[in-house]
Amino acid sequence: MRSGRKNLVRGGLAGVLALVASTAASTTSRSAHADDPKRPVPDYDGRPPAPATPGEVALWVPRVLFFPPYLVSEYFIRRPLGALITAAERGNWATTLVNVFTFGPEHKAGVVPTAFLDFGMLPSVGLYFFWDDAFANANDVRAHVSYFGSSWLALALTDRVHLGGASTFSLDGAFLRRPDNLYYGEGANAPKSALSRYLADKLDVAASFVVKPSPYFSFDAHVGLRVMSFSDREFHGQPSIDEQVAAGVFAPPTGYDTGYASAYQRAGVVLDSRRKEGSGARLTAYGEHASDVRAAAGSSWFKYGGAIGGYLDVYGQRVFGLSVDVDFASPTRGSNIPFTEEVTWGGTEPMSGFRSGRFHGRSAAAAKLSYSWPIWVWLSGTMHAAVGNVFDAGLRDFEPKLLRLSSGIGVHSNGSPDHRFEILFGIGTETFENGAKVESFRFVVGGTNGF
Repeated sequence: MRSGRKNLVRGGLAGVLALVASTAASTTSRSAHADDPKRPVPDYDGRPPAPATPGEVALWVPRVLFFPPYLVSEYFIRRPLGALITAAERGNWATTLVNVFTFGPEHKAGVVPTAFLDFGMLPSVGLYFFWDDAFANANDVRAHVSYFGSSWLALALTDRVHLGGASTFSLDGAFLRRPDNLYYGEGANAPKSALSRYLADKLDVAASFVVKPSPYFSFDAHVGLRVMSFSDREFHGQPSIDEQVAAGVFAPPTGYDTGYASAYQRAGVVLDSRRKEGSGARLTAYGEHASDVRAAAGSSWFKYGGAIGGYLDVYGQRVFGLSVDVDFASPTRGSNIPFTEEVTWGGTEPMSGFRSGRFHGRSAAAAKLSYSWPIWVWLSGTMHAAVGNVFDAGLRDFEPKLLRLSSGIGVHSNGSPDHRFEILFGIGTETFENGAKVESFRFVVGGTNGF
């Protein structure tokens, strides 16, 4: 604009007159052509329009299937977030929020209010605290507390020492009490009508070591003690475990009456050929051995599993992924495993369209197709569709007709994994054998901690 004005000034009156004359001529020409009737496009070859190709017809299938996710993504996520991000950038909210919730000249410590809502579960509010270089260089402290009434309390604390490179050693402690835990019974065919609730107290303390000698490989090891106790509890008129057992809906879950205290050792590896989240392959594997130190006769079990996936960055961190997840749980002494130590799916991927605790079994398998894309410097979008379920020991009763569908779309923050913001819309279905009818709708919004 400024260079245009300078050219007009330099050209003087002659330039202005030339511009006016050119504009007038253009306007006159457009007016004259506007009065001319439009001539129909001639049919040069006399042939009818070409029929739709099989590829063009096939395109309607994904168009119809992905139309509901598109509506959610476009009108419930992209447009509202676009307006919010625009307002945040214009108002310089990021700087304001950093100054309000962090302390010190380098902003190494801070307290952030949190809230979490999972439709069908109790919400919570809390505070997340972080302090980098606490007490000494390379020592980080993280803490999180959440609360919603006398029977809902979560506390988590970790002290992490950076050993050089990406290697860390940490001491972790967590306590969780909530009255709205879910249990539907065991196996692939546990019906929605078997829903029950229970109150659980969970105390978990551990020492953890993580070493990452290269960007493509990491190893982690954990040694800890997990103590669980359970109480009979109704929730908003929904039956308790004891009521469903008395009605003959399912057998009493192992460990529910007595609780347990498990001393565990866990190790895991990650092989990832990707830089950031681009194209490549990823392999994860883990194993965990645990023993009930309170049981008179003694019992122990072993859990193991992993996932393998391939990813393709089609353009600018817009990534398609295809992965397979498997998990197993087997007794090593005794014949039973506490029900909360079995393979328990739901709440997180790969079957995040279902609420936490929806599935309990001795093994599980799922295949997942995912797509992720950047929304903002701090936000990414994600979409997934997965088929999977829990099964008997060693996938013994696995059949394709027993698989269920989980799908969802949402966004999550790209910041520290210690505390992540997430919005998720998801659905889960019954087994294909029962028509794959939608069984559950899931809506999640809020902050979660992962340390």
